[in-house]
Amino acid sequence: MKCFIGLCPNPKKRYHHNRKEVDEAKFIVGRRQENLKKVSYRIVPEEIWIPFYKGYKDFISRRSIVEDVLNALSNPDVNMADIYGAGGIRKTMLARAIAKHAEDKKLFDVVAFAEVSAVLDIRTIQGDIADKLGLTFKEEGINGRTRMLNKVLKQEGQEE
Repeated sequence: MKCFIGLCPNPKKRYHHNRKEVDEAKFIVGRRQENLKKVSYRIVPEEIWIPFYKGYKDFISRRSIVEDVLNALSNPDVNMADIYGAGGIRKTMLARAIAKHAEDKKLFDVVAFAEVSAVLDIRTIQGDIADKLGLTFKEEGINGRTRMLNKVLKQEGQEE
């Protein structure tokens, strides 16, 4: 029953072991479907603000700007803020500081931060917002993703 000096396995034994494993797998799957409804739940990962505090300096002039923006965001008619200016003046750092303060002060249920640069990448922006909302896209096109984000954001606003 040996071939190549015992290097080839016995086909009859392999078939027997394989059948046994298939039967055990079917049994386990059947038991799992009977007993378990859901094994795990998707959670929304907490935002990590590590880059924010490394390069951000809390100057008095910046503090007044942050407070002005936070006061504007406290207004129920305002739901978005834009920061614009010349390149390299730490707009992203300021925006991260404002987002962190808004999240700490619980101004909104969810604070989603998306960095928009001169080279516009809509898919990345949509992905950043979806990650914060715990959303996974089924559509691959930009329009389908936009519709899905819009639908979820409208539902979030109506739950209040």
